[in-house]
Amino acid sequence: MGVGLLLKDYRQTRKLSQLELSLEAEVSARHISFLETGRSRPSRAVLLKLAQALDLSLRDTNVLLVSAGFNPHYPQRSLDDPAMQAVRQALDFVLRNHAPFPAVVIDSDWNLLMANTPQLELTRRLMSAQPNWPQTTNVLELLLDPNAFRPFVRNWEQLTKLLLRRRYREESFNPPAAGEESLLERLLTYPDLPPSWRRQDHDELEMPMLTLELTVGNQQLRCFSSIATFGTAVDITLQNLHIETYFPADEETRRCFIEWARQSS
Repeated sequence: MGVGLLLKDYRQTRKLSQLELSLEAEVSARHISFLETGRSRPSRAVLLKLAQALDLSLRDTNVLLVSAGFNPHYPQRSLDDPAMQAVRQALDFVLRNHAPFPAVVIDSDWNLLMANTPQLELTRRLMSAQPNWPQTTNVLELLLDPNAFRPFVRNWEQLTKLLLRRRYREESFNPPAAGEESLLERLLTYPDLPPSWRRQDHDELEMPMLTLELTVGNQQLRCFSSIATFGTAVDITLQNLHIETYFPADEETRRCFIEWARQSS
């Protein structure tokens, strides 16, 4: 897709008129119109201003620049890169100090990158009851797969509906790049999903927060989670990292995680 069509797509996805974008980016609406129709060629500086006004992710900012023939502006380093050592240490610190409760690091596509010992112990207990555990490390795929988390989640329908709604929103603002597979489309191929889940749901939730309710052996667990990100990221990998920490929602759950930690120590 050329830069003009891509710019128009980003603008319309955010439901902005050319005038609204021009005011936000301090670029004339006439110039934006010329860019979108291909009558003008954008400068690198103008594209960066438009990307900021559109609140594009670092990845999508690079996509916009490359579509106009410019080099990417933001790097994308592996977590194993020496420049990311301080980040890895910070992630290790957060995960380790959240014990005895589970915590994970995922990317923007919900792929599991890191997990603390309590999360590994919880997963081990679930896997022992599921002989056909799938190979994927994608959290949403594990939730939808009948051979993974799904049979253990008592409020599976509520939780899955909420997370699919979140994924709809994520892909509407940051659609997969050309040639990339849509995670949402992949999720919707899992069996026994209500047909209504194949369209975006705007119904209001009746509760301020949804808990994760699990049955693990003879234990009934209830957790809620908090998600943290790096607020000053200028690296694509770093911007896409999410640290999800789980907390017990009742005393029984708190005692269970403490006991599991005692048994494994």
